[in-house]
Amino acid sequence: MNAIKCSLLGILGLLGVLLSTIMPLRVPFASTLAKTYRREAIVGLVVMTLSVAALVTAVVKLFDPNQFKGPIVRWVHERTQRDLVLDGELTMSYFPKLGLETGKASLSQRRSAREFASVDNARVTFAWWPLLRRELQIDSLDVQGLRAQLVRFKDGSSNVDDLARDVAAMLPTGVALDSLRLSRGALRWNDEITWQRGSLNDLQLEIGRLADGQAGPLTASARVDASLAGMDAQLQLKGRVLYDAAAGRVELARTDGRLEGRAFGVDNLTLNLQGDVTGLLRERSLAVANLAVTSLSKSGLSVYNTKLTLPELWLGEYRVSGAALGVEASVDHPDRSATLALQLLRFEWAEGALRDTTAHARLTLRTPAALLRAQGSSALRLTFDDGPRIELGTLELSASATHAAFSAETAAILTGRLDVHLREQRAHAVWSGKLAGSDWRGDVTLADFGRPRWTFDVEAERLDLDALLSPTWLARWGDDSAAFDLGALRDTTAQGRLRIGKMVFGGAQASAASARVELDKSLLLIEPIAAQLYDAPLDASLRIEAAAAPRLSTKGSVAGLAVRNLLADAKAVPWLDGRGNVNWDVSSAGASLGTLRSALTGTLGIVLQSGAVAGVDLRAVLHEARADSAKRGALAPREFDAAARTPFSELKARIELHEGRATGQPLELSGPALRVAGDGELLLDTGALELRLLATSGRDAPEAVPLQVRGPWRKPGFSFDAGTATSAGMPRVVDPGASPLAMVSGTSGEAGSAKAAPTGKPRVD
Repeated sequence: MNAIKCSLLGILGLLGVLLSTIMPLRVPFASTLAKTYRREAIVGLVVMTLSVAALVTAVVKLFDPNQFKGPIVRWVHERTQRDLVLDGELTMSYFPKLGLETGKASLSQRRSAREFASVDNARVTFAWWPLLRRELQIDSLDVQGLRAQLVRFKDGSSNVDDLARDVAAMLPTGVALDSLRLSRGALRWNDEITWQRGSLNDLQLEIGRLADGQAGPLTASARVDASLAGMDAQLQLKGRVLYDAAAGRVELARTDGRLEGRAFGVDNLTLNLQGDVTGLLRERSLAVANLAVTSLSKSGLSVYNTKLTLPELWLGEYRVSGAALGVEASVDHPDRSATLALQLLRFEWAEGALRDTTAHARLTLRTPAALLRAQGSSALRLTFDDGPRIELGTLELSASATHAAFSAETAAILTGRLDVHLREQRAHAVWSGKLAGSDWRGDVTLADFGRPRWTFDVEAERLDLDALLSPTWLARWGDDSAAFDLGALRDTTAQGRLRIGKMVFGGAQASAASARVELDKSLLLIEPIAAQLYDAPLDASLRIEAAAAPRLSTKGSVAGLAVRNLLADAKAVPWLDGRGNVNWDVSSAGASLGTLRSALTGTLGIVLQSGAVAGVDLRAVLHEARADSAKRGALAPREFDAAARTPFSELKARIELHEGRATGQPLELSGPALRVAGDGELLLDTGALELRLLATSGRDAPEAVPLQVRGPWRKPGFSFDAGTATSAGMPRVVDPGASPLAMVSGTSGEAGSAKAAPTGKPRVD
């Protein structure tokens, strides 16, 4: 006891000397006690230090944190209705900070034995002094090998709602975190509403200082795998995270994200994201500011760029609103490009619909041969009540287009409405306006977006193809080598009606034209085709089989057609006059225009009344031959004379198309004291005409004079042979076995040379 007394007096003396040194206070007798009992004081301090160290060591060695496994498991079960399984040993460290480390552990689903999450290892450290003040300050949290299953059920709830409420309840208690690190994590989700599944693999997450009201840096990366959504990409995210416990607010500011890989069904996608996100936990709302999303992807030689900007977005539990949403998308290719710009000045989503929103859009399409510019606006409505549905109720559209097929820039101004039902895969548009200077209106329906089925009813006041189409482009249809491809008609179904008040093509005019169209995959049937062609009713049909080598067939008739008016408008030389009937039944097949022309087969019938044929006056020529009856031999050839005419009371012709030739047999012309009969042919590739005829004139002892017509079909030449003329309208037969037409070609040198002429001539004009 005396030794302890001396040791305590020495320690008091040392403390007094220390206080007198560092403070302006002098402790009485401190110096004397320190000198007298210095040795005892040192021994006492050593003994006290060793005793405290031994006591602490004994406590650490004797304390086993695993004895708290049971209470921890029971506390978790009572608080969350989940089962916690601690497979590994719990270990604790005390210096320099209190630390707790677990081995493998798992947590079950709420009120279920199925696993919700598990970890390979977790270590958490706590600061001593805040803990003594009853404040929980987590110095660091390091989790390795986290695996969790996230599920959104059909009712909209999830398997983490209860945990989120517990975390929200803990925030006001003053939790502070100096460091959070998650490595080798994996999160899998299952959405039973959209039937989407996916996972975040190789998840890495680091958060710096995170305390109430203080922002800390955040860095995260993961591999996103969602095969049903077409996503397999690497995600990287940086920003600053902050939470305000009193306000129940969590912020992710200065966010900078990057996604690379396959996403949203696009290969080689690079997506960048910037913006600020604020979550209000108590209000269950989310606010986004200064959002900017850009994407870049490549496919072959095409480059796709998209940019979305949104200065303000607010997402509540039942309402979404925002302002100045802008989307710009472009596709660039070495020989074509397309750009689309869409803007919503303001929008609000409430009660399952996007209403009272106006959309503005601009579209530009560019190819080497065409340029399309369009812009429009409309009130926009988007609903999900019976499936996603887009309604453009007041669509106003203006567009201009240039194309190699157009003679000039073509403009259109349309108004109408568009309704798109995504779940039913149906779209319906009703529109009217000006197109190429004429009034148009239409009603179009599209069903089944995968295999389109079109239904339409289109009406136009006027369609002037001569003014609309370029002569240079039309001349391409005279190129035999040009391909005739109808692949666009395959795998498409359409039916509808087309009506045109007045139509002009090739100078010819038709009015009250209408046609019913039926397209079944590769078979197109346009029947009936009805119109008034110069006050003559036209009735026709067209059948197209869009196979590898397309096949076309058409038949029809025109009754009471004024041929002179048709030819006068369609061609510069009206070489035929009269009114009558025309009928045809023609078909062809081929993969090129030349093949189609050479493969034409069928018949064409013409019956005209009270008309005339221009180019020659047969009565005058025959009268000349009769006046010079002593002269036997060929008369001088006659050139085409547009002023000369041969009137007739009736003209009949039956023309057969075969192997690139139009063969007329028989050809008959009859008039006052005049009759012409025979046959002939027209070469479709060159337009060379050759007719072999017998012309008779007069009522008393008429003579039959052989007549040959040959040359370009628009302006042929005429050859007569009076030397073979006979009376009674019969030719003089040299060979009893020869027909009159054979005799004609054999007695005329020009006829023989024309028949032997090669067919590989320049194209028909």
